[in-house]
Amino acid sequence: MKTISLKDYEPSGAGVLGESYISRSNPNILLKLYSREREQLGLDEYDRACKVFRLGVSCPAPGELVRTEDGLLGIQFHRIIGKKSYARALSEHPERFEEYAVRFADECKRLHSIRPETVNITSFDLDLSSLPKSALERKKDSLEIKMKECEVFILQQIKAIQWSWTYKVSISKIASMMFWERQYTLPWGQKETYKEQLVKIR
Repeated sequence: MKTISLKDYEPSGAGVLGESYISRSNPNILLKLYSREREQLGLDEYDRACKVFRLGVSCPAPGELVRTEDGLLGIQFHRIIGKKSYARALSEHPERFEEYAVRFADECKRLHSIRPETVNITSFDLDLSSLPKSALERKKDSLEIKMKECEVFILQQIKAIQWSWTYKVSISKIASMMFWERQYTLPWGQKETYKEQLVKIR
C-alpha cells in the first residue's frame, strides 16, 4: 500500500466516517481519510464502492488504498466535478420541479433494474490418492460437473463485463487452485485486476 503525505492535499471537509482532502497536484483526486478506530469501516466502504462502480452506477470511481505517514488509512477517489444534488437543483430552479421529478424517477428505475454483483465460488477438495478405481471414476465425473458449472459461471461473467474498461479476461491456475481473472483500466488510466477462485483441487 502506497504511503502519502498530507502536505500534498488540501482539506476539503469532514463527515461521520472521516475527513476528505483534495490533491494539490490533481484536483480530480479526492482523498478520504479514516481514523484508526474506523479503519474497518473504511475498508468496507472501499469494497462496496468498487462493487458499485463495476456495476456501472454513476459514482466517484474508487482508486488506490493508501496510508498517511502516521499510518492512517485513506481511499483515493476520482471526483465527479460539477455534481449537484436534486435538492440543490430544486432550490435553485423550483420552476423545473416536474422535469427533475421525471429525471429522478427514471434514475431510480434504472438503479433498481441493475443486477447486484454476487459472489459465486465453486470450490471443492478432490483427493484421489487413496481411492479405488471405481470411486476414482466417480470423482472424475464430479470434477467434470464442477467444470461445467465453472464454464456457465464464466460465460455469465463475460456477458456482464463492462468492455469499455476491460482489456483482458483469462482463466489461470496457481498450484491447485483455478481462478477467473479480469484485467481492466480505470477512467484515469490506473490498471486493476479482479480475481475470483473457481475450483480447488488437491
